[in-house]
Amino acid sequence: MRTDRRVQVRWAPRTVAAGDLDGSPAGFGYPGITLTRYLGDHVVEETWIPVDDELSFADDEALVGALRTAWRWGQAAE
Repeated sequence: MRTDRRVQVRWAPRTVAAGDLDGSPAGFGYPGITLTRYLGDHVVEETWIPVDDELSFADDEALVGALRTAWRWGQAAE
């Protein structure tokens, strides 16, 4: 029996709200992608990964690892 597994990769910047030194609201934006795993129409897992011009080697490895894991998970249904 085939299981309908799929992975969606989408651009998903995040904004984190924080208070400024004087108490006024402030926010910080982070570029990133979201890997969403679906089983049928249900979300099984969602992983957000930062992507930026100033990423470290460890950040790059985390991105490659997450993409590989998502790809292998999707392939398991075939």
